[in-house]
Amino acid sequence: MKDEVNSKLTACLLVYNHEHLLEKVIASILGQTYSDFDLIISDDCSTDNSYEIARSYEKTDARV
Repeated sequence: MKDEVNSKLTACLLVYNHEHLLEKVIASILGQTYSDFDLIISDDCSTDNSYEIARSYEKTDARV
């Protein structure tokens, strides 16, 4: 029998020039009923405001 381990879920969101969808996607992930997770957002040098949008969530939610 395996020992139970307390583990936290980590969600990864890869982003490139999707500022028009990004706020909806992040809000959807953060709005899940399961709340014990970390959200890692990786921006691949977007030329739109994707990076700034992602950083704004980092300031308001400790899971990001």
